[in-house]
Amino acid sequence: MSGEVVGRVAELWRYPVKSMSGESLEELYVDKHGVVGDRVYAVFDEEMGGIASAKNPTAYGILLSCSARYVGEPLQSDPPQVAITLPDGYEVETMSGAARRLSQLLGRRARLINSRGGEPYHDSTHIHLITTKSLSMLNTNLPSTGVDRRRFKPNIVVENEQELEELSWVGGNLRIGGQSFMSRSHASAA
Repeated sequence: MSGEVVGRVAELWRYPVKSMSGESLEELYVDKHGVVGDRVYAVFDEEMGGIASAKNPTAYGILLSCSARYVGEPLQSDPPQVAITLPDGYEVETMSGAARRLSQLLGRRARLINSRGGEPYHDSTHIHLITTKSLSMLNTNLPSTGVDRRRFKPNIVVENEQELEELSWVGGNLRIGGQSFMSRSHASAA
């Protein structure tokens, strides 16, 4: 993989709130925590005492129908205000307003929290990359499912030519723009 072009960046994404749709961007900034501003906010379930995740679709699947964007550009310290658009189209920008509306949406007490410059609320990796060819293969093999790349919440979508090519990248270095990344793992179906 030394110097070999394996594809081109087709899309860049940042997800201000864990488990919600995010914002498409022209460029991303990366630090030791991953994409700056990515998954810095999360919904905290007061009754359960933990972070709400759409990986539990029965309790939190509705979060996938919400979208979030920053009102200002995030820095590496304290994140700016986030605007959340709920499934009914209503937009809320305040922490207290978000708590009230998210509690109504989930049917349980919830509030918006942020990592305050600490470790973001990632499930496994700091930067998530997916290829167009692998998405196409999934759609071919699972036609009734309609696999949508948004469900994977990738930060980087690479347009490429070979199915599952990203599996060969594990353990190697990828260069995207001026940034070099070590590919450490691949997503599993588990």
